[in-house]
Amino acid sequence: MKKFIVAMTVALFAAAGAIAQDDNSSERKQPTKGEMIQHRTERMAQRYSLTDEQKAKLTELNTKYADLMARPRGEHGRHPQGMNPGKRERIEKDSVLNKDKQKNFHREFRKGDFEKMRAKMDAYNSELKGILTEEQFSAYENDRKKMMHRR
Repeated sequence: MKKFIVAMTVALFAAAGAIAQDDNSSERKQPTKGEMIQHRTERMAQRYSLTDEQKAKLTELNTKYADLMARPRGEHGRHPQGMNPGKRERIEKDSVLNKDKQKNFHREFRKGDFEKMRAKMDAYNSELKGILTEEQFSAYENDRKKMMHRR
């Protein structure tokens, strides 16, 4: 009888946990890449008082660099444990030596990702500078600095 009660209690908690994880995904829809491009363009056009010509050029630029803003935070195309089994060697998680090796691997992987993203952002900003006036670009740079400072 005790085993039955324990089993039912465990099943009840498991079911409650599964119900609690229901995220009502029908209500919270991820925006499409096109919606994100349009939203970013509209927001920048309003904030920096862009002309229609600037807005058209900015839409093209945002479309070109859509991969910078397309992925939701935390989703970097990586395996859930941070390892992509198809491209990188699997590191056994048992030994202390391999845990150090794993930490170094992740650090180098993130560093490479950061450098690639930085290069893309620099290219985006240099093209953006050609679209905006000096005053608009200065305001954009100030906003970026404020945002980076808040992090």
